Amino acid sequence: MSSLRLTAASILFLLSATLVATAQESIRYESEVQYALEKLVSGTSATAVTGGVRFTVTPLRTWKSVSGHYCREYRLTIKKPGAASVPSDGIRCRDPNGGWKVPLRK
Repeated sequence: MSSLRLTAASILFLLSATLVATAQESIRYESEVQYALEKLVSGTSATAVTGGVRFTVTPLRTWKSVSGHYCREYRLTIKKPGAASVPSDGIRCRDPNGGWKVPLRK
């Protein structure tokens, strides 16, 4: 995986997170991403609504990195009331504690 792709994934994740306005929405957003990446089969979706904001997370593919960690590509769609849906793709890898983190460029 190229470092350019990791950088793009990190930027998309940060842009998606900035669309989330409140602390409650941020917690729900992160919770939904963690749940979907840990539990869902690629191609299936999880959706949650908090404060009128709809979050849909769809894992797209899974692989094992050269360092031995599992990584997943996913699509996140955020829909705020009165606004168009905003989809973005991201990549996260499982850390030693079992959480899914955006991979850092070295």
